[in-house]
Amino acid sequence: MLKAWDPVFAITISENIAHGTVTVQESVLYGENVALTAEPEEGYWLSAVRLYDESHQLILETGEWSGSFVMPGHAVTVEAEFKTKKDITTDILYPFAGFTLHTHGTLTADKQIAGGGETVALTLETEESYGLKTGGMTAYAYLNDVRQNALTVTEQADGTWTFDMPAGDYTAKAFAEIEWKNAPPSGSSMPYFYIDEACTAHGTVSAGSVPTLNPPLSPDNLYRPSVTQITLTAEPATDYVLKGWEVVTVNASGEPAFGYSLPVERYGNSSNYIVEFNTVDNNYIFRIRAIFEEAPQLITIDVSVSDKPGTINTPHPPHPHT
Repeated sequence: MLKAWDPVFAITISENIAHGTVTVQESVLYGENVALTAEPEEGYWLSAVRLYDESHQLILETGEWSGSFVMPGHAVTVEAEFKTKKDITTDILYPFAGFTLHTHGTLTADKQIAGGGETVALTLETEESYGLKTGGMTAYAYLNDVRQNALTVTEQADGTWTFDMPAGDYTAKAFAEIEWKNAPPSGSSMPYFYIDEACTAHGTVSAGSVPTLNPPLSPDNLYRPSVTQITLTAEPATDYVLKGWEVVTVNASGEPAFGYSLPVERYGNSSNYIVEFNTVDNNYIFRIRAIFEEAPQLITIDVSVSDKPGTINTPHPPHPHT
């Protein structure tokens, strides 16, 4: 006599599950839908659910758990893998004068850590006169601090931007590249200029509309001319003379950088000088300095004719012992 086939099979939860719990029925009828709940501990996320048959052969593995599976015609063992949520960092990028600043705005994420597939929302705030550059919102997966693939970033109706945290052991970093809204059209060859206020201690310096400044520098206080030539004028203070000029590239702190300088030529026989910049990159800042030095001092010697032939009388200092 044949034994009747019992279509009800057991479900066992593995004892090797860490950092989370799994809840499921102990036995289910073959072909029925089985509801399974996997709850990670705080700071962890569900990476995968795996089902094994009675011989511990893998029959199902999914990294995007839907919450249920169909009961096969045999007993199964359930395993779940929970992983540590990974860091999310943000950065604001402002390319200016040949280097990148991290100013004039903030980019924040709605969470500091996230698990694979979790949605991260980004909020950008910029100072007045600054805004997000077209295509400037990006995010990347990182592994051991090395950039990997780009993540899809989507603008939402509420003004935020979102991306999904990558699965695996990746961290994520989002970037917002902003720009100065009052910048000249792309392709302009006009750099920025300013006169270093420190050089005016011993004379006056002028260069048309170029301002006299102390760092820090920004597009809000620098000058970008509309022509490729600037006339420089310097008037030394009393007891000083103009030794020369220095026009060099600097960073936002006013310190020499990038190794570029512009020649300054005297304009005819006048006291004016000319600096030209026909093919200079428009992202550079040039610092103008007039170099003053103390004027040579005249030495007066009292000379009188002696009554003795062939001698000249000069004052003698008193003997130190008299």
